[in-house]
Amino acid sequence: MNIQSMIKFLPLMLMAPLLYSCGGPATSNAQLSVSSSFIATAGSMAAGGYIVVGENASAAKKFVLSLSGTTESTIKLERGVWKFTAVGWDGSQPFEGNNLCGSVPSIDLNSDTASVEIKVDAASCSNVALSSEINIRMLSTISCDIFYQYNQSTNSFTALSSSFSPSFCGTSMPNDYRSDFTRFRYQSLNIKDGIQSPGFVSECKDLTVPTSLNLPTKKVPFLVKFYKTADDCTNNRASQNYLFKDGIELGSPNFDHKLNSSATMLLLSSARTKRGTSPFMNEIPRVLCGSAGSLSDCIAEPTLNAHINVPFMNDNREQTILKGLNALTATTCDPNTILPGSKYFSAETCSIKDNQIMIKPVRNELLCQGSPFYHFPVNIKDLYQREGKTYVLIYKNSPVYKYYVMVYSKAGKLIAEYDLGSTPYTQISANTDGSKIVVINNTDAYFITVSGNTPSGQVLSGKGGNQVEMDPVGNYFYVANGTRVYGYTSTGTQISSVEPLATLTVPLISFYNGYLYVISENMEVRKASANAGGIGTFSAAIDVLAWIPDSFVVSGGKAYYQKNTELYYSIFDGTLPSLTMTQSAGALATSIMDGKVYFAKDQGVFVYQHGVNDILVSTTNGCSETITVTHGGVSKNLIIESKQNMPLMPIWSDGLRLFGRRFFNDVDKPFYYFESLNDHDDGVRTGGRLERIQEMLGPEALGGFFSQYNTCADVKAAAPFTREHTFVDESKGEVMNFTLAVDANSANEMMPNYICDDADPNAVCSVPYDLILNFSHSGSDRREKMRIKLKCGSQKGTFESADVEYSPSDIRNELLVWNTNSDTSARYEEYSLEQDTRKRGTVLRLHKTSASGVFARWVEVELSGSQKSGSVAQYEINAGSVFTGRQYVSRPLAEFNAGNSTPLNNVSYSFNDIVSNTDFFGSFFAEGPAITSTSSSDIYGTTSSGGYFSDQNANNSMSKFIPLSINDMNIDDSSHPLVLAPGNVGAVFELTP
Repeated sequence: MNIQSMIKFLPLMLMAPLLYSCGGPATSNAQLSVSSSFIATAGSMAAGGYIVVGENASAAKKFVLSLSGTTESTIKLERGVWKFTAVGWDGSQPFEGNNLCGSVPSIDLNSDTASVEIKVDAASCSNVALSSEINIRMLSTISCDIFYQYNQSTNSFTALSSSFSPSFCGTSMPNDYRSDFTRFRYQSLNIKDGIQSPGFVSECKDLTVPTSLNLPTKKVPFLVKFYKTADDCTNNRASQNYLFKDGIELGSPNFDHKLNSSATMLLLSSARTKRGTSPFMNEIPRVLCGSAGSLSDCIAEPTLNAHINVPFMNDNREQTILKGLNALTATTCDPNTILPGSKYFSAETCSIKDNQIMIKPVRNELLCQGSPFYHFPVNIKDLYQREGKTYVLIYKNSPVYKYYVMVYSKAGKLIAEYDLGSTPYTQISANTDGSKIVVINNTDAYFITVSGNTPSGQVLSGKGGNQVEMDPVGNYFYVANGTRVYGYTSTGTQISSVEPLATLTVPLISFYNGYLYVISENMEVRKASANAGGIGTFSAAIDVLAWIPDSFVVSGGKAYYQKNTELYYSIFDGTLPSLTMTQSAGALATSIMDGKVYFAKDQGVFVYQHGVNDILVSTTNGCSETITVTHGGVSKNLIIESKQNMPLMPIWSDGLRLFGRRFFNDVDKPFYYFESLNDHDDGVRTGGRLERIQEMLGPEALGGFFSQYNTCADVKAAAPFTREHTFVDESKGEVMNFTLAVDANSANEMMPNYICDDADPNAVCSVPYDLILNFSHSGSDRREKMRIKLKCGSQKGTFESADVEYSPSDIRNELLVWNTNSDTSARYEEYSLEQDTRKRGTVLRLHKTSASGVFARWVEVELSGSQKSGSVAQYEINAGSVFTGRQYVSRPLAEFNAGNSTPLNNVSYSFNDIVSNTDFFGSFFAEGPAITSTSSSDIYGTTSSGGYFSDQNANNSMSKFIPLSINDMNIDDSSHPLVLAPGNVGAVFELTP
């Protein structure tokens, strides 16, 4: 019979007596029970546990077991010669601390009984024989998309050296190819009876900083998991996995890995394909400036004064304020507390996504002002505050003379604007929730009721005066008129038939906490209750003034009196008011909220801290503030700014898109400052999609599926062939089945003249493509086709795509053409048409005008129903590396008439406030009439049928030379065929209702 025995852990010793039945067959199995539970309490077990490997070479059998203080397992062992190896860790966590090792190189288990003794100690870990078995290494793990060294000065990729350093995936790697993953875990795997099961699991480790673990790199199977966020790692979700089923050194055919020459660094590809190589790396297009051997980015690195830009007009969306928070422990955040102590900014929303804290920031328009306050000619007539809301009565004299009520939230954001027409008004008041507003002039009152966000008003003749106050509910309002004060209902009915008041010294009143305060005879301040029953009897004097104030308000139990340039306050103790602050000029109105004093005068609102002469607001072109953001165990000092002269587009980040993917030295501030750098939206932007070609040709996408080939020429030699692929994006849980068809072009498809000659876009030549890659995907929700045509050993080609989503219906066609070989004549053009509930066509053209000169122009025309709109942007870099941008906008386009040469509105915005030198400058042209021109070297922006480029610049465009039209990349949505076909020379796209 078979007798079950135990492997027992003793201090520094592993023992296993094995008993077999006498005379049993040579193939009979013994059972081995492995346990350490009975000795764990004695403290002899290594805290980090042991991994035991057993091998029987003749029977080709193997087991791997992870043993901790409570482990027990039973294994059937074949007769024969076995060898056993054990490795343990004295750290508090698996794979951490010092190693304890031991082995039995050979033991014959064919006898009836056998005893195995494995001595484990630290010295044995450096034993040469043991090292050859499991090879324990202090191993760091790094990750990035590519396994190449990139030389920007020559724009070339070379094979990765075997002595790569921990910084390889860091600052030396172009940002485009850095890993999206921030955390990782190692998990050992048990093998028992040929079945793998989880063993030890390490703690979550930081992937952005090389972290070493003591790991056996041979024979022990491991599963390595990458996570994008600390939260994902903690909860073991959304991981990208790498299974080393035969040990780390042997790797896997399913992904690329590389150990450095000293076997202390493991490099894994973070690309979605898990491949670090592509045969098309040197076919990837890039637009760089300078000459071969000294190429560099065309756009100089900006020197940013701030981390975060809050659009001055508060037309912002959610943006990142803290990124890559590997130590972040929180999963939610509160918009009310995320910007503590900020004077100028608040957050409407706050969320945590992809290891980033994101908010929708709002500029306090009352404290962070422009010059003038309303960005256009206005005059402020009165200012009133109640329950955190601010009401400003203004009039504009351009383009027409009108009065408006502007309503601001407590955070200073404009939340409503009510048009009062051309009738002049001088004073304003409102109830607690802002649903009732009253304005007056000397003769009449105008009572406004707001339902939702829709106001309705009623003129109350003869109810005007010099100053007005409203009760909290809004049922009554009180008017100081001449020497008396009157109370009225919302319909103008007087609520008091008895004159409650003697003669006023000045027609000033203030309502606070159910009382009306007035300045009566002999400059005495008195108060009386005011409610549905009318105005009560006024008290005796509670303050006596020595002068007549210009304005007067009671707030927080204090009275504030503004006199010329000075503000006084009183606590109603019978003494003369005390001076609290001095301002630069007299005010039209004074208000107090949250300890801040608001003065309205002429074209601005001036805000002071109570008791301090220093003004709180910036009255030039915006504001800047340093805020310490602390949340979820992380903290960072961030400079947040909002500038009145910010351009309509961030041209520097747009430039990144124009020139394709690039790396930048200061990855921190640009990431925060320019939304597009941390935006997850894949929609078309003015910057274009050159980076999409770079991604497609690299390991991240199609190029990764050809990683077994070294060069484009190798792929061409193997063509034609077709492959079916099932691609699993583990981190997103997405599965895609697609077909790759590869053809070696035999002069059947020629390059368009526009890109066939490196130096001359106008040349006529017959140059065939070398390789044509066709990608097609069909799923339950969408269908797409893509075609890439390449010239091997050269950075020129074309990309066509047609994509349809079934529900909701969304069709997109693209055509991209490039030749970036020449230092002086590199060029790139892009055409797209998108159709859902609307149609949108875009055209982008970029070309080098010299070694350091670039010109780019982008046009978009949109059709929604019968309404057309459009916009144009233009960018240039001159020989001095000065980057300028202009934006021409017309939304909506009133007419599409190429003969209309109405000039654009030349309103420019300086962008030089974000740099410390002159290497970067930008200006824009803001909204104007229809986009048209009669110059042959400019844009023909509009036609009766849509928009097109007749000639984008003095240099010729591809659209004049090749017979391709977005309209002819047809998708028949009734049966979902996708056809990419050449069309006719003409307009690039047409938009018709």
